[in-house]
Amino acid sequence: MPRVKRKSKRRRLTGYTEAHVKHLLTGHDFFGEGFRGDRAAMRQAWEALGSDLLGDWINEHPGTRPYAFWVFDAPERRRRIDGKAHPFDNPERQAHVERIAETPEARPDYRETMYQLSYGTPNSLCMRDDFEAEYETELDYLDRLGLLTENERTAFGR
Repeated sequence: MPRVKRKSKRRRLTGYTEAHVKHLLTGHDFFGEGFRGDRAAMRQAWEALGSDLLGDWINEHPGTRPYAFWVFDAPERRRRIDGKAHPFDNPERQAHVERIAETPEARPDYRETMYQLSYGTPNSLCMRDDFEAEYETELDYLDRLGLLTENERTAFGR
């Protein structure tokens, strides 16, 4: 049976463009029309628009969450499920990041960048182990933390 699409409540919320909304949902700001790296403005927009955007997102993409959820609302990172330590907890990776950060060529925000998450997993990969790491799915993460809606639980038999 086809899913009934809800009309977006976004139209009644002013001050943000479709580029802002897309940035919140996907994390992409290819043409600099979103938040241009302004995390405070992005957080403010998510606080204003988040509940409506999240509801629409869940209806269209059950078992997943939009980018801004992962940046501002996710209570923890996704767990690694292949039996190894999370890359951020790997002493060899930590030492590697420190070595690079101490070089004159390193950007001032290098350390911070190397420990950022994207959708609950490391955003920057710098060692073979980072590339080989396996993580729980978004659905498993949301289920484990009790973040699925009733409709999602029913749809996925959780």
